[in-house]
Amino acid sequence: MLIAHIMHRSHAALVLIALAVLGSGPSCESGDHSTEPLLCFYHGITETDPNNNVISSDPDDWCIDNSGGGDQFALMPAFPNPASIPTTIQFYMPYTCRVSLAIKSIGCHTVILLVDKAECDPGLYTVTWDLKNDNGTRVSRGIYRCTIVADAFSCHGDIMVE
Repeated sequence: MLIAHIMHRSHAALVLIALAVLGSGPSCESGDHSTEPLLCFYHGITETDPNNNVISSDPDDWCIDNSGGGDQFALMPAFPNPASIPTTIQFYMPYTCRVSLAIKSIGCHTVILLVDKAECDPGLYTVTWDLKNDNGTRVSRGIYRCTIVADAFSCHGDIMVE
C-alpha cells in the first residue's frame, strides 16, 4: 500500500512517500524486535525554534504519561526542530528505572543510542543529539524518530534533519 503524507512548513511542503505493509507486526515502539518492520509511520513533526518555543504541534509526537498521579514520565519536543544544528531532547523520570533513548531511521533501525542506563535517577534530563550516527558521521536529510523506553512507559517524537 502506498502512503503519501504532506507536511506543511513555512517555506515549502515536504512530501513523504513510503511503501508500507499494514498488519499486526511490530512497530518502532514494540518490544518485539525479532523482525524489523519495513518502516515507521511518520505523521508530521512538532516544529520548535532554538529557544524551545513550539511553532506547530503534531499530537502524535512527544508525550507525558497521564496514567498515574503526581510525577509523570515525559518526553518533551526536541528543539530546534527541524534541525540543521545539534538538537536538544529533554525527558523526565519520576523514579529510578532503566531508560533507553534512541534515534531511529525511517526503517526503524537504530541510528544512535543516546541513553542506555540501567538505573536512571528521578529528575529532568537534557541530551543533545549532534545529528551524527553511532559511527560519528552526520546523518542525511530526512525524518528520524526519537524513542524512549522507561519501565512500562514508551514514547516517540519525530525530528526533521535538514
